[in-house]
Amino acid sequence: MSTWLTDQQIIDAVDAAVAEKGADYTYERGEPMDPDEGAPSCLYVHGDKPGCIVGNAMHRLGIDLATLRESEGRSAGGLLIDLRDKQGYHASMWAQDFLDAVQHQQDNGETWGDAVAEGRIRADRAHRFRGVE
Repeated sequence: MSTWLTDQQIIDAVDAAVAEKGADYTYERGEPMDPDEGAPSCLYVHGDKPGCIVGNAMHRLGIDLATLRESEGRSAGGLLIDLRDKQGYHASMWAQDFLDAVQHQQDNGETWGDAVAEGRIRADRAHRFRGVE
């Protein structure tokens, strides 16, 4: 079975996550994925709840936490590839660019509101660069 996640569905899910936490919310990293590394990791799932902004958005779109957990350590684009390959979910290249940019901004300490704003700019820029209107 194939399921398309539209750009608007993804935007709405990300916006809902921001609305719940607040535009000024700054993500706090979870426990280290590698205990030897010691540095906290950005995680899609924290315990029994969605963690980062992408984890929150994907969970709102119906992706269960166990599936998100399987893609820990992967970029948002990598997560979308995993969802396509394992569960038949599809998203546009714009959505991949958007989620990658949002995740990158969040992981570098930006507020969720700023991360989303910058994510839209970067995704639109990448889309225009590829010659897609």
